[in-house]
Amino acid sequence: MENKLTIQVWSEIECPWCWVGKRRFENALARVPFRQHVEVIYRAFRLMPGVPVQPVERVFASKYGRTVDTATAFAKMEEIAAADGLTYHLAGALAGDTLDAHRVVAYAKTQGLQDQTLETLYEAHFTDRVSIFDRRAFVLLASKAGLDSTSVETMLASDDFVREVQDDERAARVLGVRGVPYFLMGDQLSLSGGQPVENFVAALHQAWNDTNVHAVQQANGLVCGPGECAVIEA
Repeated sequence: MENKLTIQVWSEIECPWCWVGKRRFENALARVPFRQHVEVIYRAFRLMPGVPVQPVERVFASKYGRTVDTATAFAKMEEIAAADGLTYHLAGALAGDTLDAHRVVAYAKTQGLQDQTLETLYEAHFTDRVSIFDRRAFVLLASKAGLDSTSVETMLASDDFVREVQDDERAARVLGVRGVPYFLMGDQLSLSGGQPVENFVAALHQAWNDTNVHAVQQANGLVCGPGECAVIEA
């Protein structure tokens, strides 16, 4: 029987470190010889469930007050993202409950387009500053990702895939996930945060070669949790 490694990734579309973590993980995966035997499944983790849509500056002000210079923090985040080949424009972005965005990603999984859809939503939110909270915007974004826009529009008008998102979040709570991105490799080996590529490479090899791993490996990287995101100002 052919070996296969399943990796589950809990992430949030409005989390700046989740796209960074995804790109670093992908760069690591490209370095391992068994990459064709790795299955990646993305799961939902909302940072602000039930929170009305609002400017991200307001969110930062409410969480950090005057202890964090928002402009400086954003500039540093953008610099880190650029080093990984990503373009961020954080000022003026919106934040809130991303339920609909996660529902679209869950639907995309059934169409074999989960990764493409997630990339499209990240780019829309962080690079193009297109609202991922506007259902009308999903029509264009869905088409860009290869999905049928009419089907997405119909899905969003229903309650479809709400349960799938909730199931992902329930599974995260069982695992004790407190921040994202969170990578579970196989059944036991985990990494938390946007780790350096070398950390992902090492973890991939360990998960692939040691099928009897019993201890969870926790290594904190750049991470966002329900309370706050890692902020680097200097």
